[in-house]
Amino acid sequence: MSVYLITGSSGAGKTAVAEELQRRGYTAYNTDTMPEVTSLYDMATGEAISLQNWPPAPLDTSRYHWNWDLQALRKLFDSGDPVFIAAITSNTKENLHLFDSVFVINPTMETIMHRLITRTNNNIGKHPDELAGILESHAKSAAMWQSLGATLVDGDQSLGKVVDTILCHIKSGPPG
Repeated sequence: MSVYLITGSSGAGKTAVAEELQRRGYTAYNTDTMPEVTSLYDMATGEAISLQNWPPAPLDTSRYHWNWDLQALRKLFDSGDPVFIAAITSNTKENLHLFDSVFVINPTMETIMHRLITRTNNNIGKHPDELAGILESHAKSAAMWQSLGATLVDGDQSLGKVVDTILCHIKSGPPG
């Protein structure tokens, strides 16, 4: 079984990459849209936050963490070969050992800003303070991910080229 992580800043294109992999017949999950796998936790109480009780923007990341439920995540690993997980969570770095390889979608700051401001699938990054925090984190992330052994993928390429680059790195042909 091979499991690959596709990660990057909010607005990097993780969701689009997972959807394109699915379109090509691969097993791919965007765990951000799977509340049974990824949830917002109040670190003061340890409780998961429901969508109805989501705190107002900007999110206080010192109090709230977007975390995987590791038992639920591991269940996804048995659903295909290879399996692609698209996500960025507060507990990603300490769980990198679960993945055979990590691919970081790395577009320019201008691309991140444009995607966050114009996207319609969620409001993360719409608040000016959240946007500033995401851009600040993104500016530092490439070096950090490279130091952890991740493969950077140019996120300004076309979606097809981004996915082709990832597939080339794992030397995997089409499924089936």
